[in-house]
Amino acid sequence: MDPFLEQLAGHLAFLGYQAEPNESGEVLRMSHPSRADFTMRMYLGGCLMTAWYGTRPQALVEREAFLEAINALNARAAVVRYYVDDEFDFAAEMLYLPPYDRVGFGSVMDLWHRDFSQMFESGLNQYLS
Repeated sequence: MDPFLEQLAGHLAFLGYQAEPNESGEVLRMSHPSRADFTMRMYLGGCLMTAWYGTRPQALVEREAFLEAINALNARAAVVRYYVDDEFDFAAEMLYLPPYDRVGFGSVMDLWHRDFSQMFESGLNQYLS
């Protein structure tokens, strides 16, 4: 596993997350009892953290409203970017670049959690499965 990912996973363990590597060890699935689960992998020299959600049929039926809700989230987000992929799955992600800094990463994770709180409070989950 990449040493940078190991440092971040260690910090996240302190915050209550559990790491489960895939077979290659290149992707970590991070789970928490009360926060959003996400994956971590190296990307462009940093750590890409991504939370994936399926969408309900309502997201396609109300496509314009769903995309407007995503745009509104992006306008207010501090560190997360939100989008839908080609299969219309919803993603929330952030790229964290080295070097690891305990205080800096802690602050970024506070903002990550803030952005997720805003996402859940926005009513967007009516479109997510």
